[in-house]
Amino acid sequence: MDGGAQDADEDGADKAAKKAGSMHETGNETSEAMQRRRDERKQIMEERKADEKKAATDSGVEEPVGQ
Repeated sequence: MDGGAQDADEDGADKAAKKAGSMHETGNETSEAMQRRRDERKQIMEERKADEKKAATDSGVEEPVGQ
C-alpha cells in the first residue's frame, strides 16, 4: 500500500474512533481512551510495515517500506 492510501486509512479510523469515543466517554476517560487508540494504531502501523517488509523480502524485492 502506498503512503497516501495508508494515511487515508489511518485518518478514517482516527475519525471513527473519535466519534465513538465522544459519544461514550468524558473527562479523563477520554484522554486515556485516546492514548489507548493512539497506541493501538501505532502498533497496527508497525505490524503492517513489518508485514510489508517481510513480503518484499520474501518476493526478492528489496525496497524500503514507506518511502
